Amino acid sequence: MKYPATCLHLDETLNEGLIGSLDGGILYGNFSEDVFSKLVGAPSVENYVIRFKELDDNLFVTFHAFGSVKLWNAINGEELHDFSYAKITCKDVLLHKQRQELYLFYDDNTCKVVDVQNFEKVTQFIIDELNVHPGGEGRYIQDSTLVQEHGQ
Repeated sequence: MKYPATCLHLDETLNEGLIGSLDGGILYGNFSEDVFSKLVGAPSVENYVIRFKELDDNLFVTFHAFGSVKLWNAINGEELHDFSYAKITCKDVLLHKQRQELYLFYDDNTCKVVDVQNFEKVTQFIIDELNVHPGGEGRYIQDSTLVQEHGQ
């Protein structure tokens, strides 16, 4: 049985990319050569991929229907870590390359900061106000007000 695509992430040539399918799997597709192969099987039909985001040349994340986020090695397709927290949905992820930290922004206005090397939570804070200025590599966060800060 074939499942419809839920999201697509193409490279800069628009010839190849990753495809999330409704069965929960991830496929690689090369459209110019008409070649498709399944990279990851379906972990759960209900928790399918809804969005891909490339963090850098080596890492990307997948956002899933039930709010979890998975971090992947872009070179070999290995799943590195699954970030799942009860009753909250991850809305965005940023990578601080110099500090090797992931910033996971959730719908309850929390930001969890995780060390990419060992996947331990460094800190967590609640955001009262956040203005994000997009712009690719020049993307930065400005004017965030921390209401409450939590330790490890």
